[in-house]
Amino acid sequence: MENVKQDLPTRVKLILAAERLLGERGFQHVSVKEILAAAGQRNESALQYHFGSRAGLISAVFAYRVDQIEARRIELLNALEAEGRSGDLRAVLGAALGPLVEVMDSEDKYYLLFAVQALFDPKFDLPSFIEAPSMDGLGRAVSWIRASVPDLPDHVFGMRLRLAIEMSIGAMARWIRAETVPESHAQELFVSNLLDTAEAVLRAPLSEETARIIKQTAS
Repeated sequence: MENVKQDLPTRVKLILAAERLLGERGFQHVSVKEILAAAGQRNESALQYHFGSRAGLISAVFAYRVDQIEARRIELLNALEAEGRSGDLRAVLGAALGPLVEVMDSEDKYYLLFAVQALFDPKFDLPSFIEAPSMDGLGRAVSWIRASVPDLPDHVFGMRLRLAIEMSIGAMARWIRAETVPESHAQELFVSNLLDTAEAVLRAPLSEETARIIKQTAS
């Protein structure tokens, strides 16, 4: 990989280098030395000085991006609320995922690869690295999504929401990794279909088998 831009503060260089390397290769396959080299740092104490540990660096990557993503997500949610569309499930999903969709073809796209590695790494506890107070926009979106599917039992809603999020972020990461140049409007169609599918996951009626299992577990 190319080294990050050298006119950035050391802390940001390390964050961007870690984001890209860990996103491309996985959390368990990148050494601290590789991150330092990609950030143009020769002093091995730089990471400890700025973040305390490797885990601290990973947390810093999330913090660096979450504030930006949440600010944009809140803008999109505010716009929906002003239009009286907080009950439009597909539109709410679009606002929740919108900040990630917007970076799919930008230099910030590596955060998507980083996030998907975090989601699917069994050794990584994502919630412990994302502080709840910093996710007000996401929490607001989730409350609107929940209100759109009131008949789902809470635990089933939780499973479906996680599935929709994992599917969406995973699909966007695969799109980014694709080596072929997309055709005209291909990304627009991809995103639109992704939102259709995420909505379908949440709205799908419970099968008789699923309803039976829920009833059994509740008794």
